[in-house]
Amino acid sequence: MPQSTKSPSSRARAVLYAVPFIAVAILVALVIGAQSPSTGCGSSGNSGAPALDYEFVIQIETWGKLPNGTVASQFIFPPDNIGIPGGACASTQFRDYGMNGRYPIYTLPSDFQSQATSSDYSIVHVTSSVTRTYTLNDFFAVWGEPFGRNNTLGLTVPPSPNQSNKFPSDTWWGFWLKCTPPLSGNWTSQPLSPNMQIALYYATNTFQC
Repeated sequence: MPQSTKSPSSRARAVLYAVPFIAVAILVALVIGAQSPSTGCGSSGNSGAPALDYEFVIQIETWGKLPNGTVASQFIFPPDNIGIPGGACASTQFRDYGMNGRYPIYTLPSDFQSQATSSDYSIVHVTSSVTRTYTLNDFFAVWGEPFGRNNTLGLTVPPSPNQSNKFPSDTWWGFWLKCTPPLSGNWTSQPLSPNMQIALYYATNTFQC
């Protein structure tokens, strides 16, 4: 599982078998599409004061074997361009509620340059033109990653055969909103709210919040 905040970009190559005029027309269309990444991310028509505008933080931690055999903690950080033009935008379900070309739930590169809470947490923004309840599932949907008790970020319960050399068979996903006293999150539809702290842990059954 990549630990970097940067997501690799993919490039497509088109081979055009047509007369020159058709080829030029198709090429122009491709260039225009590449220069307009916001069309599939967030609404560019909404401006002014948002109905919702807040932040929450999320920590994603895994416990597994390093190449040298040591069991240690590693953090997974969401990309710093989720839901913004040119970034990860796998869902358009709430596109019309976004503002300034952004999806209603998004991350920003500037937050990763100066973490406001803690270096192992990631800041996520919610800015919406309408008042509604967004969920953690909505964030993972626009990120384009699976989210669930038995499969989050492709790390499954139990671990898949190609992960078994790193994670023990009793590894599971824990989801907490606080640890004192422990308060579990809702895997199905966890509402998001201002300043909430979300912790996702992929560890063995002996690991407690």
